[in-house]
Amino acid sequence: MLYKKSDLFTLFDQTVRTFDEPKPLNNPRTALVQFTSGQDVETGTLVQFTSGQDVETGTLVQVTSGQDVETGTLVQVTSGQDVETGTLVQFTSGQDVETGTLVQVTSGQDVETGTLVQVTSGQDVETGTLVQVTSGQDVETGTLVQVTSGQDVETGTLVQVTSGQDVETGTLVQVTSGQDVETGTLVQVTSGQDVETGTLVQFTSGQDVETGTLVQFTSGQDVETGTLVQFTSGQDVETGTLVQVTSGQDVETGTLVQFTSGQDVETGTLVQFTSGQDVETGTLVQVTSGQDVETGTLVQVTSGQDVETGTLVQVTSGQDVETGTLVQVTSGQDVETGTTHGLK
Repeated sequence: MLYKKSDLFTLFDQTVRTFDEPKPLNNPRTALVQFTSGQDVETGTLVQFTSGQDVETGTLVQVTSGQDVETGTLVQVTSGQDVETGTLVQFTSGQDVETGTLVQVTSGQDVETGTLVQVTSGQDVETGTLVQVTSGQDVETGTLVQVTSGQDVETGTLVQVTSGQDVETGTLVQVTSGQDVETGTLVQVTSGQDVETGTLVQFTSGQDVETGTLVQFTSGQDVETGTLVQFTSGQDVETGTLVQVTSGQDVETGTLVQFTSGQDVETGTLVQFTSGQDVETGTLVQVTSGQDVETGTLVQVTSGQDVETGTLVQVTSGQDVETGTLVQVTSGQDVETGTTHGLK
């Protein structure tokens, strides 16, 4: 086909215009820097990255993999999801939370508060706090502490046994063994339980006390005063003082004396004796056989009976009289006066 000279100039001019005219941009404001792969953002600023997506603020930090966030800030992560606050911490696996904060976890679930602590297994709670547990259940208060075995309690507090856990303050400290306290402080312990003051001292075995102080001891129980003294065996007393004993029982005064056998008395004093019974006065004298009297005095006798006055004289045979005096007789009977003469 033949062209006129004027036609050739016209065709050339149109072709040049086609290549010279700039292509329209999607957004006139956009300034797009060099990158390997990605998309532009509304602000026209896109930093270099390997893979990812743009964000509304126009700022995308270098990441290996992930997603954009509403704030335009995405921290480097291995894998995960974006959060509403634009902050995603590094973690192995998990889920995002409403607050934009996700702590490192092995497995678990997100919570309403945006805080998910490391857990082996468990469930989320209504408060949005899920602590690490081996087994157990959530509680009505929204607090479930780590346990080896057990159940939740009505107060929403279940102590942890094998390893540490977070507390109501949102702090999870590293521990070898022990449990958390209400103050958010968990001290390193060998074994034991936490106390209301948030202080757990190291001990071999025992229980905590209301004062938050537990002293080292071999065996026993705590007392109301928070003080437990070392002893071999026995029981605590109301005063919080337990003295060392071989065997026996405590008394109301908090004092238990050493004895071989017997019982305590109302006065809190128990004297040593071989056999017998205690008396109302708290005094028991040593006897071979017999019975106590109302006065609290029991005299040594071979045989016989006590009298109303609390005095029993030694006799071979016979009976007592109304006056409380029994004379020695060979045979016969007593008289109303209390005097019996010997008979042939």
